[in-house]
Amino acid sequence: VSTFSRDASIVIANKEHGFKKTIKVKQGAFEPSVEVSESVAYVPTAGATKNISITSNITWYATCDQDWVTLSAANGAEGTSTLAITVDPSASIDDRSATVRIYNNRYGINRTISVHQVAFVPELAVSTEAIESSVQGLNRQVTVNSNISWYATCDQDWVTVTPANGVGGTSTLAIS
Repeated sequence: VSTFSRDASIVIANKEHGFKKTIKVKQGAFEPSVEVSESVAYVPTAGATKNISITSNITWYATCDQDWVTLSAANGAEGTSTLAITVDPSASIDDRSATVRIYNNRYGINRTISVHQVAFVPELAVSTEAIESSVQGLNRQVTVNSNISWYATCDQDWVTVTPANGVGGTSTLAIS
């Protein structure tokens, strides 16, 4: 396999009768190819796996510049194959990006897949922001919806809040 075109001549001859025929042979250059189905992958905060199809007529290699991205393979062979790009969930309040590189240095092939993950947006919501109580006492429930851990405290000792903390999802606070 040559990356250069090349020429040859085949000579068929009979010296006794003076016949000579020449056949020209021309071989085109081998053109290495690696194609990826997507050059950009968007991933939610919760993380995900993106499958990228790679079609190649040479062996290819894969790396990523971030440790929160895992690749299903470090290389692949000729033909069509799938590279799974798994992105861990993010707790960062900033968007983050990674670059997956598909390459073959021998043939000067370099393809990139940009992976973009949106920032984690902390959420904490309560079903009410004000409670009124009669003189007989207080016995209410408040719903807390969150995707983060939370703590409940009160600045007065005549109010009790249980539970005192939660880990996300939907929780019910008993306020008495």
